[in-house]
Amino acid sequence: MKIFRAKNESLVEQNLDCCIIGIPSQILVKPYVDFNKTQHYEYKENHTSARLPLLLGCRAKEQGTVADRVKVSVYFESLCSDSMRFFKNQLYPVWKDLQDIIDLEFIPFGKARAIPTETGDYEFECQHGPDECFGNRVMSCAQNSLPIGTQVEFFQCMMTKRYPAFFGKQCSEKVGIAWTPLQECVESVKSAAMLYQNGVRTASLKPQVYFIPTITINGRYDSRRLRISLMALRSQICASYDGPPHQNCL
Repeated sequence: MKIFRAKNESLVEQNLDCCIIGIPSQILVKPYVDFNKTQHYEYKENHTSARLPLLLGCRAKEQGTVADRVKVSVYFESLCSDSMRFFKNQLYPVWKDLQDIIDLEFIPFGKARAIPTETGDYEFECQHGPDECFGNRVMSCAQNSLPIGTQVEFFQCMMTKRYPAFFGKQCSEKVGIAWTPLQECVESVKSAAMLYQNGVRTASLKPQVYFIPTITINGRYDSRRLRISLMALRSQICASYDGPPHQNCL
């Protein structure tokens, strides 16, 4: 397989286990790093330019296509011990091994209540109190502004702390993202609207949410499937994957 990597501002072919897909040979490229500290390549050809991400760690075999990927939706809340346990013991290890076949999304809200006010804002009552509402707002802002891989690292950092709701700033620094835009979002009406929409999605689940975290696989869940998600997420995702055999599912 021919794969390409930028080196000394020129494109060279190398037999490596990572690749940049869709960039023709014999073009000039220049690496740069964005605010998330993700390395990219800037390239120019025929007086046009574009920026594509460097796909680090991609394997020789093809990744799951959009159609093949398993849709995993995680409904959780920031101060829930069961949510914290799920992130640590199930979601993060599975994501590290199977992220190329997972279409992941987060819905932070949990067993909260959202009440629209006359001013156009919302009031929230969260299962574990106001601090949890704050943590949920931080995560809602991140959910709507960060790429999924960065969300995973950010949420994993927060959810493995003893009191996740107040670790947004520290975890943003650890992950390498700017805290100020997130803080401004949290303090704005925008974050309330985002969290409210997460509440709408949570309330629309069938069957009705009875446990947090709730995990849907390809849009489906019931009590039996949820028990498997909480204890054996890897095997559940592998069994739901219709693409070519994945080395971490064997």
